[in-house]
Amino acid sequence: MNLIIPFLGTSVLSVLNLFLGFLLGKIAEEELNDYNQNFLHVVTIIIVSNFFIILYFLKINVYLTSLA
Repeated sequence: MNLIIPFLGTSVLSVLNLFLGFLLGKIAEEELNDYNQNFLHVVTIIIVSNFFIILYFLKINVYLTSLA
């Protein structure tokens, strides 16, 4: 039980991170549809959203290695 509770906390944060990542990705998609927007702005949003997604998988990795 002691192992499960901290994992629930981190998994909620991880899901939030993943959701935020996808949300930022969707915003970037909308920005791309509007050709008047600055291209650099779109690229920055995509990089940030990928960072959140990578962070999510890193957290899972760290948790799994801590169990080993």
